[in-house]
Amino acid sequence: MKGIRTFIKLTICIFVFSLFVGCNEKEDEEDFLYSVKINHYIYGFYDEEIPAENIGKAIEEYGGILCKYSECPAPDGTEFYEIKGTSMNKTIARKVYTSEQTVIYRKCVKIKKDE
Repeated sequence: MKGIRTFIKLTICIFVFSLFVGCNEKEDEEDFLYSVKINHYIYGFYDEEIPAENIGKAIEEYGGILCKYSECPAPDGTEFYEIKGTSMNKTIARKVYTSEQTVIYRKCVKIKKDE
């Protein structure tokens, strides 16, 4: 009986710990091949598509596009936009031309404040 109680306690502890670890949504700069600096924040490039009707005004000023490797090909999408209904403190969008030369928008997420 004591072995079963110990097993149940251990299982509960592992479950509770996994909840805390799994809820950490903080992104790490190393998770992204490309990133860009805008308004003192670093944003990582995601592949998630944003519907065109959700695209807001263009972001005119931004720093260079960064790559985590020294020899990166140019990234797709170097025009950036606000996303309607969201804060720039969390996400922005980048304009990308597909191989068929149609325009789509992909999400960029804030990674950290630039120092």
